[in-house]
Amino acid sequence: MTAKIKILGVIALALAVGVISLNTSAPATALQAKIYKLATFEDITTTNTLSIYGPNSTVWNSYVILSAGIHTSLFGEADKTFQIVPSAAVADNDADFAKAQTFTKRADNKLEATFTVRQGLKWSDGTTLTADDVAFSYNGPLSLNPVKLGGNWPAQVDPDFLDRVEVVNPTTVRFVLKEVPGIARWQYGMLQAPIFQKKYWEPKFTAAKASSDPVKTLYANNGADEPGIGGFNLGQVNAGSFVSHTARPCKDVLGCGAKVEVYTSGYIEDQPGKYHIEIGKKDKLETSYTAGPKVDGLLHNLLGDQNAAVLALTKGDVDFILNPLGVAAGFRQQLSSTPGVATVKNPSNGIFYMSFNMRRAPFSEKAFRQAVGLMIDKEFVCEQLLNSLCNSAYTVVPLPNGFWVNPKFKTDDFLKGLGKGLTEGQRAQAAIKVLKAGGFTWDTEPQADAQKITVVGKGLKFKGQPVKDIELLCPHTGYDPFRSTFCQHAERRLQLMGIPLRANLTGFNIIVSKVFDDQKFDMWVLGWGLGIFPDYLRDFFHSENADAGGDNPEGFNNKDFDKLADQFVAETDLAKAQQIAFQLEEILADEAPYIPLFNAPLFEAYRSDRVKFPYTEVLNGLQGGSGLPSSVELLK
Repeated sequence: MTAKIKILGVIALALAVGVISLNTSAPATALQAKIYKLATFEDITTTNTLSIYGPNSTVWNSYVILSAGIHTSLFGEADKTFQIVPSAAVADNDADFAKAQTFTKRADNKLEATFTVRQGLKWSDGTTLTADDVAFSYNGPLSLNPVKLGGNWPAQVDPDFLDRVEVVNPTTVRFVLKEVPGIARWQYGMLQAPIFQKKYWEPKFTAAKASSDPVKTLYANNGADEPGIGGFNLGQVNAGSFVSHTARPCKDVLGCGAKVEVYTSGYIEDQPGKYHIEIGKKDKLETSYTAGPKVDGLLHNLLGDQNAAVLALTKGDVDFILNPLGVAAGFRQQLSSTPGVATVKNPSNGIFYMSFNMRRAPFSEKAFRQAVGLMIDKEFVCEQLLNSLCNSAYTVVPLPNGFWVNPKFKTDDFLKGLGKGLTEGQRAQAAIKVLKAGGFTWDTEPQADAQKITVVGKGLKFKGQPVKDIELLCPHTGYDPFRSTFCQHAERRLQLMGIPLRANLTGFNIIVSKVFDDQKFDMWVLGWGLGIFPDYLRDFFHSENADAGGDNPEGFNNKDFDKLADQFVAETDLAKAQQIAFQLEEILADEAPYIPLFNAPLFEAYRSDRVKFPYTEVLNGLQGGSGLPSSVELLK
């Protein structure tokens, strides 16, 4: 199937990927066949996939080994939008999709959920994937304790929630649960856990249990001969040089040749005569393509550093550079001017923000926070001061995480109310109105025409009391020129409004200590890396996380928000959770405990004269899908 497997804590991966090598010992067939060649910078550490989901869950192991399509899962994530879609589970319309994720109560007070396993899935050794494989993939790790297995296993097979998985018949499994898991543990956790072949792995589990150290014994298996379910088989593994994969015949891979359509709120996948998946709304088309593999093989080449990788790309020796950090700034101009090379900029899955100590005035006042947000011209900073090297942000959830973003944050009218598209003068007029309505006055009230501030404000007061000098803690320019530029812009704009703010450009660890540990601060600017499921909407803003060391150092305390956030993480229905997320985002936009500033883009480069991707605009870039090996086409 074409849906992506989620590797918790690493990256979301498409069903297949490969590795490239310029080493002369690379397979000779690579010179004749259609081989998709990718550059990597670190060697793989194991071919044991159980270990890669565990303590060896490095991005490089995921790029090279897991993304070749060894496993499937009951559910996966659609390209671009990351919405949950069926994979090995049959849940091919809205009614079945909703039913498949619900629970019923048992006589023993436990819960159960039943799934039908899709027919036609064949392992690379010719055997059929059955309910026995699915049940073993959960019961095997449970028998060795997922916590001891480490890495992603405690989330993927969570022993706090999952009791066991039973085989009902060859195409049906029953999950027996101790208590109701929320979406983070259910749809984005257990239901996306990898499915392993029982025939291959059961004897290894049995031998491991008989040893003095079962986990160590299990992870000591090589695993290079493990049968796969996706589009590629592992070929050569040449340590320190390259890893190759060969494509399985399309007729042997269920999903190969299927037509896929991904919409903002819907998903269609059709393979005539075999299956048809249609869930959600057929609204804006985000991407469409025919699933592969469409290449003869993959070759991941270990090049060591970006200098070597960029040289290889410019010479045409590789097609794409795999790097979770993208291409460094020093190479972007060179690559953008190289014939046959295309560069692409995508937002990374993170947010940079400004926040306040809401335990005291003026930061406790919504009017003050809203006015600060209005005065920061994010587009001007990103596009003019930072040469379009960042993307402005208005919500904590990155816009390309489409399923979880409130559609209002994609409309000009709504964003205009948050300041987007306004001139300096229009921002000031709006901010002055907000501040005056909130009880703020000045010794000299600022004034503005339609374009700019004409009278600088002085002596801001709240309820008649002078507002004391405000310190804005920011990373210094040597650490992050993006955040320091935003802070200096904010300092200038707010001082024009009579807000006595000074940006203190200092060390990152100093900011973290003052904000999260000591909670002795006025305002600060930092950033977060994020997951696809936005449970951080609760983590960053729930009042229970406001104590020292918690993720809510701003001290946001809103009982209605807390109640809704608790409902959000406990909800098991995706559609209901989505609507709750939308409500949380609107509350945060109004209350403004954070002022979202920008997303740092990920720059990537590829040989546009040789490869064609079904899309290039996606959260976390093409590397987030390991270079899209299951859908990429070679032009020559």
